[in-house]
Amino acid sequence: MSHDVHFLERSVERLARPEMETALRLYKDPGLLRFILEKATIPGAADRVALCLSEERRGPFVIVTREGRFVTCLAEGMDLQNAHRLERTQIEALAARHERWLKRWRLANERTDEGRKLGHFIRRVTKGGLNVSREDIDAVAGWVPAIGGHLTCHMYEYLLERERLFKAVYDHCRKKRVEGVALNTLEWLWAAEHCMGHSLVILSNEDAFDGPEDGLEATLVFRGPWQSGCLAPAMQTAWAFGRMGKPWLKNVKAGYRNADSFTEFLTAMFGLIQVGLRHKGLREEVCKTLLSERPEAAWFWGLREYRDALVPLVRTVFDERAGQHDAQHLRDGRFWVGEYSKVNPALAARFPDAGSVPEEIARPAHLRFFFDTRANFVEMVAVGIKLQPWLARASLSDLYLPEEIVSIWQQAPSRKDLQDMGLSYYHAPLQKPVRKEKAPGRNDPCPCGSKKKYKKCCGSPEAAERAKAVEVRNGG
Repeated sequence: MSHDVHFLERSVERLARPEMETALRLYKDPGLLRFILEKATIPGAADRVALCLSEERRGPFVIVTREGRFVTCLAEGMDLQNAHRLERTQIEALAARHERWLKRWRLANERTDEGRKLGHFIRRVTKGGLNVSREDIDAVAGWVPAIGGHLTCHMYEYLLERERLFKAVYDHCRKKRVEGVALNTLEWLWAAEHCMGHSLVILSNEDAFDGPEDGLEATLVFRGPWQSGCLAPAMQTAWAFGRMGKPWLKNVKAGYRNADSFTEFLTAMFGLIQVGLRHKGLREEVCKTLLSERPEAAWFWGLREYRDALVPLVRTVFDERAGQHDAQHLRDGRFWVGEYSKVNPALAARFPDAGSVPEEIARPAHLRFFFDTRANFVEMVAVGIKLQPWLARASLSDLYLPEEIVSIWQQAPSRKDLQDMGLSYYHAPLQKPVRKEKAPGRNDPCPCGSKKKYKKCCGSPEAAERAKAVEVRNGG
């Protein structure tokens, strides 16, 4: 007797009607069952999986193999032996995710049936910058089950190429010759930063990777988002970290502590904020990191005015002032649409005043905000803080403007925007100059204030021997 026949016979004998319907739903939909078995965390040693059909942990259960073959049904309280158990809540959550994937897949097929192939949307995400629409993102997201690995590799290649070009830009900017950097190189870097943001939100939304084990180098992700001079890639990266949650928390905390520049620090800081806002179980750990710990790099401690302003700003995200930030973000978004309407007749005809801009347009429109990455970091952080409450509840589609708006509101960086971005790749402007104090002469007054000559006080051979003895005693 085959496993399928045995399963059907036992289901009739051992299951009530509601449980029978759930079991037959899984039996009739092999794609759903494969999805559940692929996405669930199942130990490698488990050959069989017990799918619980009720809210009670005692069963009944459907027993299947890891490959998705049905074995039997077990009544409530029967021994599972060595089968790995999946609770009903897990199964329902994975089934809901599968339904969302199917919906996106159907939408993607509809979009590609309109005469635009998948390659069209991939190119839009890769090179579109700020002009990627909600429909473009939904189309690519719908194909992630089939192309997720390709998109991850594509993003990783962009990261490596960005690192290669980074050195060339750095060398030019170090010599204050940003004009010597080819314009097409800066344009490529601009597109790369935005491509990273688009790819991260797509992959994290569809759970296409769970952590750095998938080949994505965490340390490379932190460098670029805030250097583009635009809020979009910075906030998209923060959204992705928040969406991935616990699997990436360790890497985001490490990026926060070990940041090599202020922009890398901001990427990690906003990523932690999103993790804390989205995952209540991780909020205490995130707040402890954000409000108590600080990077140990010298560049951070040199920026005292920025450091002292950060903690009060970050704290407002997690208290009652978050609602004020949310309301201010909506007002600012409508204001920016109004400002752009002054130089865009088509946009002005659509939104004659700020009050006519709907919320679904105003909030993602704020992501198009430009800033100077080398000046006024407190203002820059304050703008990012306002977006955090909305960002924590936003869906993937909410991050983008609809195609009808993008088509009349095309944005591209000016040459100055690109050169400002190039200068931001050189970290020296972010550091305070450290003056090396001149050592006192042998006959100069000793700087310790003893009023003796340096050679007879701290500069004497006896003082040097005492300092050496203290160093040895302290284990130095």
